[in-house]
Amino acid sequence: MVFLLLTASLSQGEQYEFQISYGRWSLSPFTTLLEKESENLVKEGLKQLVDPILPRYTQSLIQSNIDFSSSGQFISLNFWYNFKNNRFSLGIKGDYIDFSLPYLMVSYQNVDFLNFSLVKLKLNGNGEVNLRSETLSLLGRWAPLSGSAFKWWFYGGVTLFFYEGDVEIRQEIELETPVGDFNYEGSFDHTIKDMRRLNDDIPAFFFSPEFGTQFQFVFHKNLGLILDASLSQGSYLSAGLFFIF
Repeated sequence: MVFLLLTASLSQGEQYEFQISYGRWSLSPFTTLLEKESENLVKEGLKQLVDPILPRYTQSLIQSNIDFSSSGQFISLNFWYNFKNNRFSLGIKGDYIDFSLPYLMVSYQNVDFLNFSLVKLKLNGNGEVNLRSETLSLLGRWAPLSGSAFKWWFYGGVTLFFYEGDVEIRQEIELETPVGDFNYEGSFDHTIKDMRRLNDDIPAFFFSPEFGTQFQFVFHKNLGLILDASLSQGSYLSAGLFFIF
């Protein structure tokens, strides 16, 4: 009897919450696994581009520094299960992300023997890694401040990032040798999925931690505004609406 009363009391206090938000994304200020994998992806694309045109002995000279910038957007859908005291929640979040990682790549390599130049290689390229994918997160949150009109949450959990999109490379190559010079301008445009078929080291997904904070402003008893900031594979800022039922 006591167990039934306790169960009924808990069920009356539980709430479900749905959120929808839109935001902007950036790789800054940290170097993340996403950036490292994208750099490896560009190098793999460059390798596939130059393999048919450069002699194998010159390909080992390619040591490129890649400078990324980033910009993008995302849409989030969150579903939270709020416990009776309304300070603890468990949730699941899904994001659709669409952002670009443009890069610049310049490399100069020389091979000398007894002060005599054998090979000079110059690479000058640019392009983008365009990610259009989804993430799925399992999260928990706690509210240090909770009132009828305002709540402040901290949350954390783990995120599954599906690594999908395409790679664009525009490359200029100059090769100077004692037997002749070579100049080439080419481009490379393939999906990450197609590149993965040629190199299974390219991941299909990866896990990462996620941490964030969220502010809720209640307009009505069951409706309000959310402002959210989080860190995972980059920095995320978003705003949206929540509905409690």
